[in-house]
Amino acid sequence: MFNIFKNNNSQYLKATAIGKHFNLSARQMNKIFEKLRWAIKDGENWKITRLGTTNGGKQEFDKVNKVEIIVWDSKIKENIFLKEEIIKESKNIKKQIPKEDKTNLYKTNTSIRETNQKKMTNEEKKEKGDIYEIFLKEYFEEKGYIAHDNGIKNGRKDRGIDLILRANKINLFIQAKHWKKESGNTIKQDDLRKFIGDVALYLEDYPAFAMTTIKRYFITSEDILDFNAKKFLEQHKEKIEYIVIPMKDEKAPISSTFKYF
Repeated sequence: MFNIFKNNNSQYLKATAIGKHFNLSARQMNKIFEKLRWAIKDGENWKITRLGTTNGGKQEFDKVNKVEIIVWDSKIKENIFLKEEIIKESKNIKKQIPKEDKTNLYKTNTSIRETNQKKMTNEEKKEKGDIYEIFLKEYFEEKGYIAHDNGIKNGRKDRGIDLILRANKINLFIQAKHWKKESGNTIKQDDLRKFIGDVALYLEDYPAFAMTTIKRYFITSEDILDFNAKKFLEQHKEKIEYIVIPMKDEKAPISSTFKYF
């Protein structure tokens, strides 16, 4: 009875209850949350991160065990990122759980794969994109940039610009895509041309930026450029650059441009 919290119309679950849904232990679930960068272990306490809050987590104090814990909105069980991580870690998890439970885990993972193979709704795509933008915002803030999350704050009215980064008198305009190769999505020449045009229109409406150095970057979590897009980049290096920054790799290699100015 201690595995469920209720808050207004939302039901929050402890890691124990979520783990039971996936045939995993609370310890295994917390490790997965940690790998997703949704939670951080601090002694005996589990602290929530900004990404964790975005994905429905909330900090609570366990009065019985006198430790800080994280509870999660019950909808977390349908979170596509959580499901993907469970599949990825299934080989390691199988080594840790009793033999009789492996069949249940296999069935769970099979069900997850079948669900994830279905086309994502627009809402799910938006959620996935927002989380990557938050990741990039935090990523560059740690490197000394002032970051404006234009895409999340303005939604469809972001004018094709997800992030605006500032360091001294240099402004970086960012278009970000969290697409996977297996999805079949690629960045085409038209995508790059459109982004250049979007930035140009934005600068017309905000002439103050003319007093600064402007750079345009198209950033993706995986290398998904098609052939024509690569050729376009080679011919227009002064107008736009392309960089790959994996979602969960804090030490992702980046262009030498991204240093302290």
